[in-house]
Amino acid sequence: MEVSNIFHSHLIGRAGNNINRVMEDTGTRIHFPDCNRIAGEFKRNSIVIRGPIACIENARQRIQASIPVEFIVDCNVERVNSIGESSLSDYFSKTFGVLMRFYPTIDGVGVGQ
Repeated sequence: MEVSNIFHSHLIGRAGNNINRVMEDTGTRIHFPDCNRIAGEFKRNSIVIRGPIACIENARQRIQASIPVEFIVDCNVERVNSIGESSLSDYFSKTFGVLMRFYPTIDGVGVGQ
């Protein structure tokens, strides 16, 4: 299954708790690429799920449902700076239960990661 590598740590969870729960509940083994742990290495999006077909499909659906939705919004840098990134992050986290990330822009182009 292909899932953007930026979401792998979210899917795995702290100390592997999230993915271990999915594996236990579905009777599958789920493997994330080892190369994603090494800084500077080419990142891969592949996740391998092993087990009986019905269990694999169940695990795939659970993983798919756990992938965060990402919205990219272009906002006025001066306005964000006047409010403060941490204040905006706190507000959106508490109000909507979402994570906010702020990426710098270079020559009008957003830079992610």
